[in-house]
Amino acid sequence: MNTRTLAKKALKEQIALAAYKLFQNNGYDKTTVEAIAIATGMSTRTFFRYFPTKEDVLMEQTNTFREHFIEGFMEQLESEDIWDAMKNLLCEYALNCANRQERDIQAFIRATPALVKRQFEIFEGLLSEATDWYVSQHPNAFSWHTVNALIRSAFSCLQAIQSGQPGKKSYTDFIDLMTEMKPVMLARSN
Repeated sequence: MNTRTLAKKALKEQIALAAYKLFQNNGYDKTTVEAIAIATGMSTRTFFRYFPTKEDVLMEQTNTFREHFIEGFMEQLESEDIWDAMKNLLCEYALNCANRQERDIQAFIRATPALVKRQFEIFEGLLSEATDWYVSQHPNAFSWHTVNALIRSAFSCLQAIQSGQPGKKSYTDFIDLMTEMKPVMLARSN
């Protein structure tokens, strides 16, 4: 990455952190773009160069996950089947990798209906994009609906592990669950 890209990334992170603190203190609805801009020492015009809306500040982490996931999915499928690619990507990008701030942001998103809706839309786009890409590269493997069900099932395994006992999620539990589910999903897809 060049210096300009790094500086832009650092400023976006600074804006996101300031916004998150304001959201925590004042609530999402009561926090304005102007307040976020003031907290970071910039104009609202500068804020809008980095984020189209205040909602996008909290969705940055979700959008970054989406981008990394799609890139990784394309790469993993060069050497793995769809189920193993999903298992490895979800281990790498989602399971136990969030720091405390990211977990706090996710909790905040889950507590704010407008943000839950937006995050859901982003994930639906990810699922469709991954499905479309797989089907375009493997047109005779499975139907679009089967591929989409496989991808959704892998995310459901992740959600099952993440929603278990706090502090008890592990790569081993996730891999075991994915291994257990693989034959079921493949048997149903034929």
